Amino acid sequence: MKRAPNETPPRAGFFREADALLRRLNDDRFRLYRDEINVRNLRQLELFSLLGLLLGALNAVASLLLSRAETDNTSTAALGFFFYFLVLTLLCRTGLLRSERHVTLLFYLLELPPAALAIALGTFMNPGRGSILILVFLCVLPVFILDRPLHILAFITVLAAAYALCCHAFKQPALFRADMANLVTCWLIAVGVNVSLLFERIDSVETLATYRDKAERDALTGIYNRGGGEKIKLMLRRGTPGAFIIIDVDYFKRVNDTFGHETGDEVLVRLTEIITLHFRASDVVMRLGGDEFIIYAAGMTDRELCRRKLSELQEDIRCIELPGTDGRSVTVSMGCVINDGAEVDYQALYKRADACLYRAKFSGKNRFEID
Repeated sequence: MKRAPNETPPRAGFFREADALLRRLNDDRFRLYRDEINVRNLRQLELFSLLGLLLGALNAVASLLLSRAETDNTSTAALGFFFYFLVLTLLCRTGLLRSERHVTLLFYLLELPPAALAIALGTFMNPGRGSILILVFLCVLPVFILDRPLHILAFITVLAAAYALCCHAFKQPALFRADMANLVTCWLIAVGVNVSLLFERIDSVETLATYRDKAERDALTGIYNRGGGEKIKLMLRRGTPGAFIIIDVDYFKRVNDTFGHETGDEVLVRLTEIITLHFRASDVVMRLGGDEFIIYAAGMTDRELCRRKLSELQEDIRCIELPGTDGRSVTVSMGCVINDGAEVDYQALYKRADACLYRAKFSGKNRFEID
């Protein structure tokens, strides 16, 4: 039987669908919005610690009141959960677990001890009983983490495999089979629920990031407005070294008053185009307001390199001609502070760069000063 010309071979269609599913599970948006995801995971970690502490305390009290057998390990495990989440809550509240860069990996690692204790409680600590807690944890623990669906799927599967191995080693065959039947059901529920939630949560992150980016953009120039300062603050908190630069147009008020605001706006647009050509997409370029611009050039800590960069920028800006002025050019003054990564205070850097800018203007304008 001949296949129609446009009919896709069954095998090829299967591989395309499998590839599409894999791409969906490895959603690249989790890389694009990594900063927002890290902030959310940091908040989720604090929530995880508080809920764990509350449930650990209730479970510990209930276990102590209801446990009668001296060999019962449930009370010991309940106390273990309580003290673990108590320590975790204290670490979160004191700010010792506020590393945004590695918070997702840290979150996985911090979820492993309670999961391991739940596996132990459901297997070799109580080999004659069915397991409940680890099956609940299998569904609940991944809900707190916002990460690629493929990573969450791997995390759930690793926990399930570890539990299955412990069950096989310590439980009687009949009880083992019953627990495995429950495990398969819970694994399917955990994967379905968590993956569905992750797709919805990354959609909300993307929507928020899109609206936030629009709100942070200057309507005239298209670069960051004052909202870009938050991105610089984030880089500073991470210890990112770089050059903090303030640029101010010389005699800009006179330009507006003499030639009109349309000419002034055109100057700002042309100036923005030149600045963005001189810096990378990873650098933060923002218009603070009026004719003042701020740049944080990540990694630019060599003084001579910085001097050459500012000198080239100044030369290109002087090529901007004011419309209707017979060749009159635009000049700027600049103040720059080189940060080796030790300074994390945005306002402190701004004050130092502003002082450099003041010296440049006081010395005759059309120049730059580097601290």
